[in-house]
Amino acid sequence: MTGKETQGLWAASPATWGGYMKKTVVILLVVATLFAGGCSSVNTATATRTLAGGAIGASAGSLIGWAAGSPAAGAAVGGGMGLVCGYLYDQVQKARGQ
Repeated sequence: MTGKETQGLWAASPATWGGYMKKTVVILLVVATLFAGGCSSVNTATATRTLAGGAIGASAGSLIGWAAGSPAAGAAVGGGMGLVCGYLYDQVQKARGQ
């Protein structure tokens, strides 16, 4: 084999590898946030709402970041904003008596 016959992912150009890695990172981030959001051992409404907000925010942020070219940064920003929004939502619900 001269190397030209090599096919598949390992023969891909660096540009193709970059696209493959971005998709892999997005998939891993979405799966990780789904697992994190599914924590059933959380006993308080505040923690549940805060973690759910973070998971939703990280998922949305990773997808938006993927479209913009940086899924990890999008997930970090989205997760942080989701945590804050989930906590604020909890405080509003507590003020209403729910």
